[in-house]
This record gives sequence, C-alpha cells and structure tokens, in this order.
Amino acid sequence: MNIFLCAGGRGLELNDVIKNKIPKVKLEPFANGLKLNESAYSLWGLSEFGALKPEALKEDDIVFISNNKCLVYIAKVFFCFEDDNIDDIAWFGQKQWKYKIVLKDPIKIFIPDENQNIDDQIKAHGKSKDELGEIKLWHKKGLGLRHVLSKKDRGNLQGNYKIGSNDKNDSYPDSDQIMSQFNWYCNITKYQCIEMYV
Repeated sequence: MNIFLCAGGRGLELNDVIKNKIPKVKLEPFANGLKLNESAYSLWGLSEFGALKPEALKEDDIVFISNNKCLVYIAKVFFCFEDDNIDDIAWFGQKQWKYKIVLKDPIKIFIPDENQNIDDQIKAHGKSKDELGEIKLWHKKGLGLRHVLSKKDRGNLQGNYKIGSNDKNDSYPDSDQIMSQFNWYCNITKYQCIEMYV
C-alpha cells in the first residue's frame, strides 16, 4: 500500500466532488470491469503536468487531501481514468484535470499543520473553537498533520506526490506507520478530527 498527498483547492471550493459524488452510471464506462456497488462515488483530479500519474495509484492505496494548511479528507483509491466528458458534472465544464481518481470510503477530517497558527486555521475552515479543544491542546504540544504524515520539513504542502510506501526499497516513510499515527491522532483528539463519513 502506498500513501499519497494531494493538494486541495478549487476542486473543493467550486464544487466539492468528494462530498457531491458522481453517479455510478457516469463512471461505469471507465471502470474496466470493476463492480460499482455504490450509487455514486467521490472523485478527485490530477493534472497532466504534475509528477503524480494515474498508473502510480493502485486500488486501496490511501490518499490524504490537504487544503489551507490542514488535512481535510482521507480516502482509498478505487480506480483512475482519463476522460474529459465527466468534467461538465465534476468541475462545471472546466477541463483542468486530465486524470481522475475515483475514491472509496472518503472521510472528511480536520488535522491542522502544527507549524501554523491554530486560530487562523480554524477560521479558514469555518470551524468552531468550542468543538476542537483536544485538537488545540495537542496542537500546542506540536502535534498535527506533519506528525501524522511523518513529514519533518516545514515546506508548503502543495502538489500531488507519494509520501508513504510499504516497499522496503523505497526511501518513503512506512505506510503502516503513517496509518498507525493517523489512528493514534484520532484517539488522542477523541475523534474531534473526524467530521463525517462522506
């Protein structure tokens, strides 16, 4: 299993196609024989100009999506495809993402960057301070998205790239360790970081 970080942006602001799912009838032509058991699926896009290509993502790989210096979604990869015909539903006809990732089991989350001002992050995401006491407590202790993702740098979390792998020959942090840290963070924040199962 690999873990990827994808940058959020206009795909969340214009029409959140993770929360506002695409009907399965629109996706069936691209499923390559996979059985679509749900009535609709979440979708994400990749640019043709980015380093991350669809062939790198396999079924049940994990994708974290970040936006405004927070992790805002976690999901599993179902399958990827290339087609523009779905853009009329997904992104108001804007042909900006050549590749599409169909997601399984998406969860809306809120895990702020421990190197950023927590009050600014709460405000940017329209959250209530009263509901995030545990997240704020652990943020003060220096724990947040970078700890969860095993990222030591303080750089900007933009772009789409692999951050974890179970391949011992890779230089990436271990995927199982990242998922263990994610589960640990959920526990210590008393699941305040989990907003909803989408």
